[in-house]
Order: sequence, then C-alpha cells, then structure tokens
Amino acid sequence: MVNLHHKPIKIFKLAGIIKDDAAIGRLRTEYIRILTQDMRDNGYALRLDIDPDFTIQYNSKHEYFEFNLSIYGTYIGRKKSK
Repeated sequence: MVNLHHKPIKIFKLAGIIKDDAAIGRLRTEYIRILTQDMRDNGYALRLDIDPDFTIQYNSKHEYFEFNLSIYGTYIGRKKSK
C-alpha cells in the first residue's frame, strides 16, 4: 500500500481560452483527463482528497472565456502511477 500523506504535492496547471460557452463542461472534463494522463506519465498520482480547480472568466472585449485549471498530484513513481 502506498501512503500518499506527508509527501510533497505538485500542482499541474493548464490555461487557455474557450470560445463556445456550450463546450465549457465538456472541455473541463477533457482537460482534467489530459492533465491526469500527463501526471501519470511523469510518475504522479492524482490527489483524490483535493478537488481540481477550474475557473473561467469572460473576456467581453474579445468575446471568449479564459480558463485556468489546476490539479494536484503526489509522486509515487512511474511504474506505480500507470
């Protein structure tokens, strides 16, 4: 059993724009999946006790949404993370 407590937590971040407000929910899920896979490829496990942070802000000048996504992981090694 791997003890994830008391190990350093690393933040994985992604930022960008979404032009269609109807796609926000779908893209949020997809971006979390992509970041989670990137974490696993680097030997990290997703911290299930810390929810992902997904924030959006509407840019009225350019008429799109800017988003920031942060998810949290703990290093457990590449073999265990797969």
